Amino acid sequence: MKTLSVSLKEWKGYKAPLLYLLTFYTLLTAWTIISVYLFGIKGWKSWFQLFMIAFIFIFTWYFSLGIFYKMRMDNNGTLELTSFRRTMKISPREIGFIEGPHFPIGFIRFHLEKEKIFLFCVMRNKELQKILIYLRGLNPDIQLKNL
Repeated sequence: MKTLSVSLKEWKGYKAPLLYLLTFYTLLTAWTIISVYLFGIKGWKSWFQLFMIAFIFIFTWYFSLGIFYKMRMDNNGTLELTSFRRTMKISPREIGFIEGPHFPIGFIRFHLEKEKIFLFCVMRNKELQKILIYLRGLNPDIQLKNL
């Protein structure tokens, strides 16, 4: 990645395209409905089976609603990530590794000390690229992959 000297005041931040989010959550909803329908046709053999299948759906939705769709950086260099489930503020020093998607659209994975977080991304987005370049400047120890 090349270095860039741009003031943070010029940046709007990054927000995943609405069409991308709608497509992802529509497919997830369709998968959920079709799966529940197919399991319902066969009938539940036990309460344990019903509990396990419900647990898988709840866990999948909980994780999916935690994928961040918006990222911005304040003047102090703190990164603010927003998902449907939460808003998270992290310092660039907390990030040890950033892994980009293998395709132009996908998810960026941030490895933090205690967890991994994901961001919906379109790699051609200039605002996203500016933030990633600036992050690299704030923390030269960040390891990058596929970026």
